[in-house]
Amino acid sequence: MIHTGSLVSDAGRNIAYIKYDYNNNPVLIYFTDGSETEYVYSATGEKLRVIYITAKKNVITREVGKDITERLPENYKVSTPETVDYLLGGALTLRNGRIDKYQFEEGYCQAEKDNYYTTRDYFTFCYYDQDHLGNIRQVTEADGSKKGEVIQRMNYYPFGAEFCDNSTKSYVQNHKYNGKEFDNMHGLNTYDYGARQYNPVTGRWDRMDPHSESYYNVSPYAYCHNNPVMLVDPNGMDDYYTSDGKFLGSNNKKTDYIYISDNYKQLKNGSYAINSRVALPESDISAKALSKIFTDIVKKMGCDVSQLDGGQINVLKWSPSAHSNGIDVDDQYGDCIDGESYMNAQTEGNNITVYFTKEDKRSFMFETRSNIQNMLGVHEYRNHFENSLHHYNDDKTPNISHNIKLFDNVMHDPTWYKTTEFYKNSIIREKKSYIGGN
Repeated sequence: MIHTGSLVSDAGRNIAYIKYDYNNNPVLIYFTDGSETEYVYSATGEKLRVIYITAKKNVITREVGKDITERLPENYKVSTPETVDYLLGGALTLRNGRIDKYQFEEGYCQAEKDNYYTTRDYFTFCYYDQDHLGNIRQVTEADGSKKGEVIQRMNYYPFGAEFCDNSTKSYVQNHKYNGKEFDNMHGLNTYDYGARQYNPVTGRWDRMDPHSESYYNVSPYAYCHNNPVMLVDPNGMDDYYTSDGKFLGSNNKKTDYIYISDNYKQLKNGSYAINSRVALPESDISAKALSKIFTDIVKKMGCDVSQLDGGQINVLKWSPSAHSNGIDVDDQYGDCIDGESYMNAQTEGNNITVYFTKEDKRSFMFETRSNIQNMLGVHEYRNHFENSLHHYNDDKTPNISHNIKLFDNVMHDPTWYKTTEFYKNSIIREKKSYIGGN
């Protein structure tokens, strides 16, 4: 399958053809000399394995840009394919079934075969020196034969192409520009950012920015708004808003947490450099600002929020202790009554209201974009508002058929698989309260 706007071939790098899956992730890259790179993903699109197949020299030539259906025959392969497995979210890698590295924030632990006991490994800790963009500039060995010595030193052109990689070890770690994994096998020469792959020679992505509609003045293939000296490119992951609900942009993380920041600097190209932040559940922003954020996220899902009262997701920010003492709360849309204090959100007619409080853990239901999309976009908007699937009949008895369909829709939507464990457990408990089961 090919996705419109994704790289199909590149004669300059001898890439004959690329095939993608339904999540727009490359699954097979065919090279002109017959070599192949195959990718295996989880159901949520997380990379689990890469298989490198190397062809014998001068036995096959593949045409650039031509759709390829046949794999490389066994007698054309140099040897057994090389595999790299990614475990623990990519932190632990296995090469050909054997532990290779364990990555942590400050560096990595390298596994090497013991020369005397071939069935066991010994491990060496190495640490990174990084610059303000997260580029790994040098690697220092903390123990082993080169204790305290710099074993790798790297320098980059502004858009990430290397002009120096001095290594003193036979093995070379491949996390480099922005700290991302560099894949040079078969001449691919791209950085894996998780959401997309990046070619540092051209300064362009292999696929369109999934949030390109938020940046009409920027090419969907451009790297960090063409300002790589100041910025790390946003690729649709963690989102940043101001305390009054203004969207600032996204970073390059593999998560999709929502952060609030008023400590930022707007750059000449219109993007922002974030200096400090606070997670949404821990912020003290107003109900009005929360409404703007939730409305923006649901709108970007394709939901027509103009059909809702006020054209927005309403928010009631309440405090159980303040309410019980008769103290006014930050109340944008009316007082919170006792009977509503257990809810996270409710749909009545054309009104979707979020009940937001910081006094218990329920604020963490809204800590990520996926959580908000699943709860407000899928559960409330598409099921309750759009499809009129309600938990109870008019006589207040449970509507079992509606509840079964509703929770089936919620728990099989693509957003569900990216939600947090806290969110999933909360929704599963809610499901049990309505229809039972697991």
